[in-house]
Amino acid sequence: MVKLSFELAQQEREIAQQEREIAQQERERADRAEEERQQAEAALAEERRQKQQLWERLKEMGIDPNQLS
Repeated sequence: MVKLSFELAQQEREIAQQEREIAQQERERADRAEEERQQAEAALAEERRQKQQLWERLKEMGIDPNQLS
């Protein structure tokens, strides 16, 4: 009976450890996803900034960007 209690306690500790590891992996995945989202947002913002700069340069040159095909 004592041996069964010891084995059960050991299994519970192992399950708890596995649960902690899974939770850590989930946090890491969420962190990576957030980092990727932020990088995508930054890339999009940079693309918009460059497009706006190009449009302003074209206008300075007397070219209507809307008329370009």
